[in-house]
Amino acid sequence: MELERAAGVAGLKHIVNAATDPATHHALLNTAYYAFASIPLGLGSALVLAVLLNRRQGMRGSTLARTLIFLPSVMSGVAVAFMWAWTFDPNLGIVNRALKVIGIDGPGWFTDPLWAMPTLILLNLWGIGGTC
Repeated sequence: MELERAAGVAGLKHIVNAATDPATHHALLNTAYYAFASIPLGLGSALVLAVLLNRRQGMRGSTLARTLIFLPSVMSGVAVAFMWAWTFDPNLGIVNRALKVIGIDGPGWFTDPLWAMPTLILLNLWGIGGTC
């Protein structure tokens, strides 16, 4: 009985410590930012794609368009992670190379605090063709 009570007190202390920790508040704000940005953007994009594909049904190229939109759903998660890591690499990535051609120094997409969350929200759109 005494051991259970001590465990309960220790558990309560952990909850109080987590609730008062500034890192917890920062994590909750980041989660809210991600959710409130990516969910409407993902749903809206999926709806627009669905309407466009439905209107183009039977037209030339509609089967190819559907295949390309569904393709991210059947790709390996590891392969996709490597692809995005390479694409947004600050030194070797294709995005920063393209920006350099037009005279812009690209950021560290995953390391810059200003750009990390928008990049993750953008990457969330990768799978909109396969949501069921």
